[in-house]
Amino acid sequence: MGEPLEGIRVDEEDFRAYASLRWTRLVRAAAFLGNDREQAEELAQDVLLKVYLSWDKVMGARSPDAYVNRILLNASRQSSRARRRRGMPYVVLPETATEDCTSNLDTSVVLREAIRRLRRQHRELIALRFYAELSLAEISEVLGIPEGTTKSRLSRALDALSMDQALSAAAREMT
Repeated sequence: MGEPLEGIRVDEEDFRAYASLRWTRLVRAAAFLGNDREQAEELAQDVLLKVYLSWDKVMGARSPDAYVNRILLNASRQSSRARRRRGMPYVVLPETATEDCTSNLDTSVVLREAIRRLRRQHRELIALRFYAELSLAEISEVLGIPEGTTKSRLSRALDALSMDQALSAAAREMT
């Protein structure tokens, strides 16, 4: 990080360890929130800067990872709004269904596209649970909703994924 910013006291070694352990998870979660690789890395960098600037607050939180993922979620939402204002698409998807060509696609690509077709709320839940690896309680804290609501919304998100035709076709081809 170089020289600490004036007026900010951070244990550099602790922060570096935290950042290096969370980097991949943050980038992966940001990507599955609908950002391309470059945007996801940029978001993760922005989040870690905010974490650095609020290190005492982050480490004092009941769940530091939930706190950090809340920062990520807010940053991703803000980035999405900015892209919409500039007229930049999230992902270029065809307007109409095309011929099923999932047999030629890698399963992870099919899964990523299926997740991108989900509603934003469902995408966020999937990203926080399976890519940020947060517990249901931590997700509830990040989203500011009761744990029961988190469970039911996550269940609906997984149901929506299971109904995705391209993902189902890819799963059938694997068996």
